Amino acid sequence: MLDPSLIARVSDLYERAGSKNILTCTDFLTPSEVALLMQKLPKGEIQIASFGGYSDAERQKIFFLPEYLDPEDETVFDSVSAIKCSASFSSLTHRDYLGALLSLGIKRSCVGDILVFDQEAILIVDTKLVPFILENLTHIGHGGVSCKQITLSEITPPIQKYQEIERTVASLRADSIFAAAFNISREKAAELIRNELCTVDWIPIQSPSDSIAENAVLSARGLGRAKLAKVGGTSKKGRIFISVHIYE
Repeated sequence: MLDPSLIARVSDLYERAGSKNILTCTDFLTPSEVALLMQKLPKGEIQIASFGGYSDAERQKIFFLPEYLDPEDETVFDSVSAIKCSASFSSLTHRDYLGALLSLGIKRSCVGDILVFDQEAILIVDTKLVPFILENLTHIGHGGVSCKQITLSEITPPIQKYQEIERTVASLRADSIFAAAFNISREKAAELIRNELCTVDWIPIQSPSDSIAENAVLSARGLGRAKLAKVGGTSKKGRIFISVHIYE
């Protein structure tokens, strides 16, 4: 469920974009918040786009554009920037980088994705914070880090690792697909779904009988994330062949 205060803030940004004919945008939102808001927002004169710095970014901002602005124009998204942090050691994690930013007094909503590599990370942040971060983010834990701003085109997302499994299911019902993907019983999958602990493409699913489409991203709280990568043919007994990616 969306926080009513978030809905109110986003509605205000939408109205301001229309009444004042200006570009407005949210802070960085979670994938679920983006999906739910994009579903709820009215489709009218205001163009709506989401962006998080690179293709397939998880945390994104929602932008409200007057008619005279083109969402294909990259300058529309100038409030999203990237910083590369280099460390002399390779043990830093996503939590370490995020914790360092929060310890500087930066709000979580001003930080997008954090892409961690061997001895460096790319931080997607609100553009207005770039000078502050470059000046103040000099240490993480007991080690020093060096930071510099990079262009969004320089971002190289890490390859998402997954295990591919093959299964057969009686149907593409949600309870069948979640049971196959997360190796649980259909009864357990149905229970999780009814308790709104499962999402499909970031949106909570409520009915075990809902159909799941190919390429849908699945998430079950406490069990992880998966993707229904392929729906194939049927066996002699009428069961459907599926391929599922289980993300690490």
